[in-house]
Amino acid sequence: MQQRSKGLATKLLRELYINASIVVAEKRNYGLAGMAGPYACDLGIIAVPLGLPPIVDYLLTDAKRKGSVVLAVGRHTVYYTRGEQQIDKGFTDGGGCSRHENKARYRVEYLSELLGTTPKELNFSATPSYRIIWGGAQNYRREVLRIRKEIRKSYNHLLAQLIDADMLTEQEANELAPHIEFQVNDIRKDQSIALPKI
Repeated sequence: MQQRSKGLATKLLRELYINASIVVAEKRNYGLAGMAGPYACDLGIIAVPLGLPPIVDYLLTDAKRKGSVVLAVGRHTVYYTRGEQQIDKGFTDGGGCSRHENKARYRVEYLSELLGTTPKELNFSATPSYRIIWGGAQNYRREVLRIRKEIRKSYNHLLAQLIDADMLTEQEANELAPHIEFQVNDIRKDQSIALPKI
């Protein structure tokens, strides 16, 4: 990235959501885990008058598919595909499924570009994962608190790097706070004691 806009770092950080996954297990099933993929679906039928021209859909994606066209090149090439739906029955399908790629990962990549390094060398993850061995509610709360502090420390280290690189001011950093979301996967066999809310 030849031009390093100071305002870009602030915008990327304001829109950055840290999605931390936590697997809670007992010792005997420590190695087992499973998380759902980032899919979203919607269903619907749209009524339309007969005789209209075909409905044209454009789909943006960073995955090369059959018939896709390059829209923009860069670290992640963006493609688009064009589709048509003929209006011959008085309605059209308004639903479908799509896979949402991790926008947070892309934001971290751009932040690393601003710092002239790589995401790996940045020592920060927007999708960290943790395991907690169940030892009671109090221990669980303590571990979640430890994880939250660890994430905040990593985030503050990222801010410090951006300040040192003159990509962020002290005032801007003070106005920023990490958006942390937890995704908990409880794989304990004995779930008679519910996990405390976090």
